[in-house]
Amino acid sequence: MNQNEDERVNSDNANESDIDKKPKPIRQILFLCMGSLLSVLLLIDITSGILGGLGVISFLSFLLIPALFAFPIIFKKSKMLIIPFTLFPLLFIIISFSIFHPSESLGIIQIFCLVTTIIAAFGLVSGCLIRLFRSRKYKIKIMLIAVGVLILLTPVSFILIYISGILLPNPPMPDITYAEFPFRIEIEHDGERLVFEDTIICEYNGIGITGYFERKYRRWTSRFASGREYNASWPTIEMLDTDYVLMKFHSGEPAFYMDRPWQELEHGIPWSPSRPSIYVDDKEMRKMGEFSFSFYSLPSQEDRLKETLANLGIEIISIELTPPIENTFR
Repeated sequence: MNQNEDERVNSDNANESDIDKKPKPIRQILFLCMGSLLSVLLLIDITSGILGGLGVISFLSFLLIPALFAFPIIFKKSKMLIIPFTLFPLLFIIISFSIFHPSESLGIIQIFCLVTTIIAAFGLVSGCLIRLFRSRKYKIKIMLIAVGVLILLTPVSFILIYISGILLPNPPMPDITYAEFPFRIEIEHDGERLVFEDTIICEYNGIGITGYFERKYRRWTSRFASGREYNASWPTIEMLDTDYVLMKFHSGEPAFYMDRPWQELEHGIPWSPSRPSIYVDDKEMRKMGEFSFSFYSLPSQEDRLKETLANLGIEIISIELTPPIENTFR
């Protein structure tokens, strides 16, 4: 009798144990919500990092990626691994090709795959260790150690990437490092002739490294010889500002004047620095909520510029620009 009762009690305990092992519906919902939230945060973080120029993977992503891989293992939700293994890389590739040039995207994707593989392995191992120990104390210790190691590895990885960028080969040095480019633009508005003339001074400014440490490039600076101030990435003159139109002259990037011809390729990447241009903003169209401004590249779009300004009562008398130099590199 006692033996039968003992067997029945053991059987009941086993059944209760099996019931405890089965996740409750509410727990399942919570786990799925946590995993989905984690994935969304990771995708938002990387997308904002790319658009904001913060790098391929920002600091938050280094903490989220291993968690995304460890989560399904810890809670026995292996189907959720489809998110990091398929959907996440696919979306990242689409974002890369939609924002960057294909030749740049390939390098970015290679770096992403390498970093993700290392961090994914870190997450998978951490998840297995957390799942292996039954004690909550040891689980918390493993999680804290994993996060601490990852935080320490983050600055180390950036330092290694930076060092690898410094070790990249330097581009050929320019033989001409200083040049001056006089210009003169004359327009007529309301019977008054306005003349804008100055000299753009361009100088070599050493070597820079691209944001993703893919290559080095020659840096150039430019300024007006007159010393006039400007609020733009390169010298700009405000030519006209009335109730109905705003007109500016943009000198163009100094690399346009001093470096290789814009249509040439360097490191397999199309290189096209901004050319001198006239900016025209039709304020009446802006008030109506329509597209109101355009940049007219000089001298190729001078005829279109004259046509647009004629409709605004402005006449181009003359545009005299000094062409780029034919620099050599060694």
